[in-house]
Amino acid sequence: QKLAQQFSLQSASGDLKETLKMVENKQYDMALSKLDGILEKKPELGAAHYLRGQTLLRMERYGEAVEEYRKTMELDKDQPGVQANLALALLQQAEQQSEAGNEEGTADLYTESVEWFDAALEETPTDLAILTSRAAALDRLGDRDRLAEALKAILAIDPGQVQFRLRLADILTKSGKGEEALALMDELDSDDPVVASTLFNVAVKFYNDGELETAIMTVRKALEVNPDMAAGYRLLGRAQMSLNNKPEAIQALEKFLELSPEDPSAETEKRLVEALKAG
Repeated sequence: QKLAQQFSLQSASGDLKETLKMVENKQYDMALSKLDGILEKKPELGAAHYLRGQTLLRMERYGEAVEEYRKTMELDKDQPGVQANLALALLQQAEQQSEAGNEEGTADLYTESVEWFDAALEETPTDLAILTSRAAALDRLGDRDRLAEALKAILAIDPGQVQFRLRLADILTKSGKGEEALALMDELDSDDPVVASTLFNVAVKFYNDGELETAIMTVRKALEVNPDMAAGYRLLGRAQMSLNNKPEAIQALEKFLELSPEDPSAETEKRLVEALKAG
């Protein structure tokens, strides 16, 4: 929940400095009580509202944090970090509602969060934390075109972001831009010993998230880098089976058994292959 422009200890003084120390020590209730006292005397103190928003954000009370950031902007629109943190609070509020099964209004929250992230990026266009959070909001909105552009912006700053590269490749593939997607995959540094394991871990996440085609594309790339990765073939087989691609599933699972016959899951996978062949 930390973005680039935070309320800093150096910019605080007096009671605010003392309150900020409470926040940094996770004494959130004490900090809120202190801030309430400050605001009772100085209700128009924008910095106090901002610090209250920061405290509420850390407490995961996102709706209240949003209101404090809005109040901050009314009083001091030049407060460093307020736009980015308002955007983050809106994003987290939408996520919190969605996780609670309440989807009403979440699209509006995601949309507004993107708008505030855009405003924040006008001042710090290369801030990866803001760019990443903005991409998350666009992803939730299902806005693939803008998400693709957002991912390209992230990769232009940090080409080593494997998961974002793969997500972009997935979007391009589904948009009929397969050659561009393959080019993105080819840019991965296959000489890096951690690439295969990183790709495998990302493939597992895609698989668990139900993104089966992307999981297959990713684990295949991992197996190109490390053809002896038994777990990769098992994952590939499971993903192919979930898509009802029986011949491909059998082939991958048999390769897993060939490479790792003593694996604790070998017997289970062997029975699965037999069932697939019988069916």
